[in-house]
Amino acid sequence: MRPLHFVIALPAEAKPLRQALGLQRDPRCQDLALYRAGPLRLALSGPGRAAAAGAVARLGEEAGAEAALWLNLGIAGHPEQPLGALIRAAAVTCASVRLPLGVAPFADLPAADLYTLDRPRFDYRLPGLADLEGFGFAQALRSRFPGASPLILKLVSDNRHSAPGSIRGRAVEAWVRAALPRILGPLQAFGIPAEACA
Repeated sequence: MRPLHFVIALPAEAKPLRQALGLQRDPRCQDLALYRAGPLRLALSGPGRAAAAGAVARLGEEAGAEAALWLNLGIAGHPEQPLGALIRAAAVTCASVRLPLGVAPFADLPAADLYTLDRPRFDYRLPGLADLEGFGFAQALRSRFPGASPLILKLVSDNRHSAPGSIRGRAVEAWVRAALPRILGPLQAFGIPAEACA
């Protein structure tokens, strides 16, 4: 199995992956909630750009640059996409800086640009996805490991037709669980077992 690193902000986003992959909390890592199983590592960063960047740095110290794939998974708003839709971020923008993102092995997923904000907004004026962590993840990864190709997958948590503030942990868990075959299926080439993708 090839090393895979996941950076995820919220417990509800991470729980279905932790369960499907059999990841266990690493008690040696006190300053970051780190879960592992063999070469798989999942860092629970907390929300925001700085938290995501810190998790990349800490995970890099812990595991080095040998990861075959770095993936940020989480929720994001979108003006029109339905709740629970899984979308690959094609690029991430923050304060007019745009970073292109990796595609493989998720080329078959629909793609949209991602805009990382300082705080949640519910006006849906941006033409793509909106989150709080993506840029911090991608920028930290590019700075620390220049050859890395960051991947970002987002599940739509809110749109202009949903009630602001209506995002609940159980719904987020359910969306991630429903999307597991499309998240983990393409990772079988990296050694993810087929039964984890069901």
